[in-house]
Amino acid sequence: MATNVRASCVFPLPIDLVWSYFRDFSKIPLLIQTVKSVNCSSSPFDLGCVRTIEWMSGDIRSQRLIELSDVEFLISWELVSAEPPVDTLAMISSVRLYRITEDDSTMVEWSSDFTASTRDFVNFEQNAYQRNLCDIRSVLTQTKLPLLYHVLEGPSTRVVWLASILSFPLQIKFVSPSSSASEQTELSCEEGGVVTCFKEQIGSEILTLYESGTIVLYLIEKYDKSGLLDPFPKGSPERGKFLQWFFYASSTVDHLLFDAYKQMHVVPLNKSSDSLISSLRSQWDREIAGIFESALQKSDFICGSKFTAADVMVGWSLNFASVLGWVNSERYPALSRYLKTITSLSHYQKAARVSPSTNFNTPPFY
Repeated sequence: MATNVRASCVFPLPIDLVWSYFRDFSKIPLLIQTVKSVNCSSSPFDLGCVRTIEWMSGDIRSQRLIELSDVEFLISWELVSAEPPVDTLAMISSVRLYRITEDDSTMVEWSSDFTASTRDFVNFEQNAYQRNLCDIRSVLTQTKLPLLYHVLEGPSTRVVWLASILSFPLQIKFVSPSSSASEQTELSCEEGGVVTCFKEQIGSEILTLYESGTIVLYLIEKYDKSGLLDPFPKGSPERGKFLQWFFYASSTVDHLLFDAYKQMHVVPLNKSSDSLISSLRSQWDREIAGIFESALQKSDFICGSKFTAADVMVGWSLNFASVLGWVNSERYPALSRYLKTITSLSHYQKAARVSPSTNFNTPPFY
């Protein structure tokens, strides 16, 4: 006998924000009061990932991810095992989100199909789904989102890019630095400068972080539990190279490019130095571009065949150099090919499209 049960709940939040939680196969169970722990066998975004949930009662269930659709706002999983055993031969569950256009809220529906289940088990599951949705809604509506001060096309784009890859929630406040503040790179975006600023409430304290590289590493450790963007074992030569490119981009490369940008676009023409710009361009060609050209000749990405967080750092730097007109495709074909690959990625394009007019609600959300 096949049986279907459903429960639904309206979340007073935009669908993109709610989906950023539900699409993570490892995250949602932890928002349910009766859940003790969740462990995943692989990336929580990969089909076939098995998550094992332990409840406060001691019950354990393992479930396999079988569908994840960002277009349909749908995630589905099947029951693999349960301890103690449950009264069903097969069980497939889904959560689907629907946008409520009247007020930009979200309806969340949790459903399951069972085979040969007893009525008591079906009633228990339906009641549990309703309680779970209420628990999740309570947590999400009370959560104060992390805040990023974002300058369009600035280094804070790296953080927005990371959010588009890992789908963690992020509130964005757009900042337009004044020309005078832009000359002082030690000022944060929060104060109208150009250094990326990120704030997050943790308990009763506010964590404030500066510099895009610092923020990217912090968020990777917090949200990338599967090692999608930082896949190398600690202490390994591969991780050493990963860290080298990561910090080379945010220090040596960025500093040179910022100095050039200020001379070319910030400092008044009667005070800018053509000789300094020429010197910086020569240093770029002599010391930096050639290094990237050599490293990228035999690999698609900066650390090999796989996209990593080092590409988030390097990719933004090289795109900024391209904006300055310093990426010559004839002289640097591998660097140019890499830049074309990076900027064609869907998550990069999503980050690049973010603007004060983007429909992410007010304030904008990821």
